[in-house]
Amino acid sequence: LSFITDLISLTILKAEHNLLEKIFKLYFLRLINLEHVSLSHNQIDFIEYDSFKNLTSLINLDLLGNKLRLIDDLLNINYALTLNLNFNFINSLNIGKILNKNPRSFTHLEMRYNNIRSIDINTFLYFPNLESLNLENNHLSSLDRLIFKDLSRRLSILNLDYNDFSIIQNQTFIYLENIFQLSMAHNK
Repeated sequence: LSFITDLISLTILKAEHNLLEKIFKLYFLRLINLEHVSLSHNQIDFIEYDSFKNLTSLINLDLLGNKLRLIDDLLNINYALTLNLNFNFINSLNIGKILNKNPRSFTHLEMRYNNIRSIDINTFLYFPNLESLNLENNHLSSLDRLIFKDLSRRLSILNLDYNDFSIIQNQTFIYLENIFQLSMAHNK
């Protein structure tokens, strides 16, 4: 992607179905007008920290169908509204400790078809604008009773279909004041 570094007027980048493996911050350093970035269906397993930091116009970042195992590398995205991480190899959500009290603007977080087995209780602390969370088809078997306490104001859609839940604690969803769609089909 080094060939795009000087395309400062670029607003949409579609680089799907290539063999990209690594993303470096140099690629996006000057592309402040980018609104939509689709890097789906590549082989990406590494994203250099701060790669998307300067993308102040970013609305949608699509990383569907790559080989990402950690999302720490994506945490310095302050502006995107939609982050699509479906069909990767992410196995845990333990990001609350890394965010340094910097709220993220995400309104939609897509994480279907990963290998997520656990979610740290502080993961959603810095996502005050999250409206839609999709964790369908992972390997979640339990949720801490307080896991959604920081999503109470905005979250309206939660998808937990096709996980491994057999028991959900009472009051797990009590903080979700504005939830209007909760989907938990095909669990144990």
